[in-house]
Amino acid sequence: MNQLAEKYNIAYPELKSEKFHESCTIVEPQNNGTEKFQEIVLTGWDGILFPHELARKTSSFPSIAKHTSVLNLDCDGIVIFEKNGEKYILFCELKSSFIWEDITHAKDQLIGSSVKLKGLLNTLQGFNTNDYKYIGLIVSFEPTQEQLTNISKNDNAGAAFAISLNSQKHYFMPADKCDKYYYPLAAGQFDIYYISVPNRQTTISVNVNSFLK
Repeated sequence: MNQLAEKYNIAYPELKSEKFHESCTIVEPQNNGTEKFQEIVLTGWDGILFPHELARKTSSFPSIAKHTSVLNLDCDGIVIFEKNGEKYILFCELKSSFIWEDITHAKDQLIGSSVKLKGLLNTLQGFNTNDYKYIGLIVSFEPTQEQLTNISKNDNAGAAFAISLNSQKHYFMPADKCDKYYYPLAAGQFDIYYISVPNRQTTISVNVNSFLK
């Protein structure tokens, strides 16, 4: 993990990653100073945090190439870490409302960012994408009962995804279905976790061990 970060920083010095100990903070800068959700502090781990703007800046080629799908999207934070002998890359997206369209869009932002990062890291010597597990984290204000009732009235896959994610706090996307849905992109297996923020707090601190068992 440290060797990967070192190689990445040598290759791309203007978008350096940074090591952190015990905690890191994922932010949505556009929400600063508003009543929207602004940041999550993730504790209970050590890892490597990529800069907030990395995913957005890797969208330049897809945009120039007139790509019309998820490669134009970006997430709020990307973290590499190890847990129980496994290597992970986590993609995080912050949302201020639990509207099923926004939650589904967040899923696409996570997938698009993961595909782009795999391509970027594959430029580095010794990187093997199969050595890592790719997971996502969606964080939003806790849905109201009215919101959940309205979502349940929609008979479509996006609404079903939002309902399941809120209920289970986890959604597993196997590689075959993920690749089929995002064809022709190599999306691969992807796990998504969900954290609901109570009382419309604009910032929250969460131990990663509370959701990543």
